[in-house]
Amino acid sequence: MHAADMGPIDYLVIELAPVTEELPTRIGETLARMIASGMVRILDLLLVHHDRDTGLSVREYEDVGATLPAELGGSLAEILALEDLDNLAPAIEPGRSAAILVWEYVCARQLIDAAAASDAQLVAQGRIPLRAIVSSLSCDE
Repeated sequence: MHAADMGPIDYLVIELAPVTEELPTRIGETLARMIASGMVRILDLLLVHHDRDTGLSVREYEDVGATLPAELGGSLAEILALEDLDNLAPAIEPGRSAAILVWEYVCARQLIDAAAASDAQLVAQGRIPLRAIVSSLSCDE
């Protein structure tokens, strides 16, 4: 697969409720609906626990098993490296677990394809932090 064949890619770190170390059913079901609708494609999914003493322990998708929807099977590219996890670790409160997802916005491919068919091209993309948007909207009120 080439970059031109893909939509925008983002990551999410979802810190789970205290003492939760499995992906909650509601999150798994929501991911399954998003995949089935063609909205996203999951490229990587890890469950991590940030131990106060030993740092991060990581479970790959295959090790999580029945807590994840079948729609995820076979689609993971497993692209996160140890360095990526080290960079994300400070976002997770010590003693807590988190799901780390990397996903492609498949739904955006249509616009990118339309641009290419019109002899145009995507030359930049980015993500505006949610806090900046909320702050900007609050200032407008």
